[in-house]
This record gives sequence, C-alpha cells and structure tokens, in this order.
Amino acid sequence: MRFLTLTAVLALAAAPAFADTDRAGARGMMPAFDFEAADTDGDGALSRAEFTAHVESQMEAARAAMFERQASAIMEAGDADGDGVLTAEELRAGLEAVHADRAERRGSWRARHAENRAERSEARAERRAERGEGERGKRHGMRGRMGGGDRAAMIERMFDRIDADDDGVISAEEFATAQERWEGRAERRGQRRAD
Repeated sequence: MRFLTLTAVLALAAAPAFADTDRAGARGMMPAFDFEAADTDGDGALSRAEFTAHVESQMEAARAAMFERQASAIMEAGDADGDGVLTAEELRAGLEAVHADRAERRGSWRARHAENRAERSEARAERRAERGEGERGKRHGMRGRMGGGDRAAMIERMFDRIDADDDGVISAEEFATAQERWEGRAERRGQRRAD
C-alpha cells in the first residue's frame, strides 16, 4: 500500500496548476506590491529589473500559497483516519471532494457572473439609447487589454503602462497614480458586486 505525506500531496496539487501558472500567479498580485521593498537600491525609483524581480517574487509567493491551500484542502478532505498520511484511496477521495467543491463554486460563480454581465449589458444599452448611440463592439476583459501571452511579456507591458513619462524607471509618483487606478477599479468592482 502506498502512502503520501503532505509534501507529496502538495506536489500533486501543484501539477495541474503548472498549465496556467502565469495567469494564476498574477491574480491579486498588484495590491500587495510594496514599492519600497521593490526599490532595492533605494534610489526612489524602480528600474525595469527591480520591477520585474519584485513582480516575479510576488507571483511565486502567490503560487506557493495557492499550492499550500490546495494541498491542505486535499489532506483535510481525504485523511479519513486523521493520521496525516494519505493512502491511495484517501488521496482519490480527497481529490474528488476538492474537485466537486471547486466545480460547485465555479458553477455558482458562473451563474452570478452571467447575471451581472446581463445586467451591466442592459444598463449600457439603456445609457447608449438615452444618448442616441447605436450598438458598440464587445469590450474585452483583462486578457484583451493586456494582450495575454507569457509572464515576461505581461510584466513588460505592466512596467510600460506605469512608466507614464517613458523614462525607463517608475517613480514613486507614477507608482502612486497606478496604485490609485488599481484601487479605484477594485472599489468599482466591489460596488457592482454589492448591487
């Protein structure tokens, strides 16, 4: 009989996520961005190398935390006898329970998202009609705005968007302006969800 420890479960939980690690690691990363910590030379500005190193560090930390949560959920759901070790059967049961829970949450999220999207679409159509405007093309989500692609390219685009004066460094003022935009977007999203 084969047994798995928490470390092995962590590795198993991490395996499926590697297919989408760049996107998963990027979610939620920017609000935790610490300008002072990223400014390793202390000159009050972020070079492209400093920005990239800090963003990649934040993404790796977010990814590790996600893997730890997944492994803990599998252990909690599957370790029927509470001995801290999973048999093959317990692992299977834990994976099935976590998968079922995730599928249920995903279905619930999709239903809420579809309803919210329909309401926003209707409200936009009403505003356009009031202004006498015709139909417009579909708006793209984050992938459409940022262009998708690999992590290095995404970080480059982020740096370029924050570096408003295109001088090759991000000043504290440029960063503060970008942080205000992120916080404003998060606040607007929160208000829409509350409505």
